[in-house]
Amino acid sequence: MHTIDRCLQIGLKEIDFSRGNELYKYRFTNKSSNNFGIVIHKNIVSLKLSNFYNKIKEAVIKNRDLHNFIIKYKNKVLKIFSKFVTK
Repeated sequence: MHTIDRCLQIGLKEIDFSRGNELYKYRFTNKSSNNFGIVIHKNIVSLKLSNFYNKIKEAVIKNRDLHNFIIKYKNKVLKIFSKFVTK
């Protein structure tokens, strides 16, 4: 947090957390830029799970309580999804 405070003190208007859309980044802003990538799915099940995951992620970004719940169980969820999705 000291780095962010210092950036604000010297007048920076934007801090780039690098690529990726990890949920923690939304604690600092309600704005985002688009990130693009290619995901190759092993099968139709992984495609459907990935789409489901993305819909959940959008809901999490909009809901603070849901966000906190996901953070609590993040590792378990990622372990399940990693079996089906390959990036």
